[in-house]
Amino acid sequence: ENSVMEYILSLPISFSSYFWGKLIGRFFIIYTPVFIALLGSVIWALITNIDVPWDLFFLYSALLASLVFFFLGLSMYISARASSQDIAVSTAFIIWLFLVAFIDLILIGIMLRMRGNPDLIIGLGMLNPLQVFRTGSLILFDPQLTVMGTASYYVLDTVSRSVFIIFSILYPVILGFLFAFLGNRYFNRNDVV
Repeated sequence: ENSVMEYILSLPISFSSYFWGKLIGRFFIIYTPVFIALLGSVIWALITNIDVPWDLFFLYSALLASLVFFFLGLSMYISARASSQDIAVSTAFIIWLFLVAFIDLILIGIMLRMRGNPDLIIGLGMLNPLQVFRTGSLILFDPQLTVMGTASYYVLDTVSRSVFIIFSILYPVILGFLFAFLGNRYFNRNDVV
């Protein structure tokens, strides 16, 4: 950290180019090993004569890429706003805990049984990108979402399976891009050194 930012920002590139280049570079650094692991499992399946569900392979690859992009956009926003590395790490950890706390499908089922407004409860649950990712990955293997219990009726009665899969891929990407855009905006307008 000793004068690294001063050196990097003295290069003949704009703040935006630096910001988006860093985001794209980190995306490839994080997503490439995950994709290679998925590809390795496909190669192993082909070697051992197991049928490969190619549609699931591509959908899971897209789901994982969208979740990686969401967390990268969020982390770039946090990095731009935080005054120190400790604050950035603490903020990211608290946000992650908050998102994980609201992923619990049992909690959603209990709230539905307590006669809460189902549209509101499911709507709040679907604001969480981790919940959207989890439900999207479940719906690929269980088209009726029997694992989710009572919440599945509200999800599948509201939208079809294919619409929800598209939503579960696009929503985290849009949210990640929004956070990255806000982080870039703050990064461009404020002194970062």
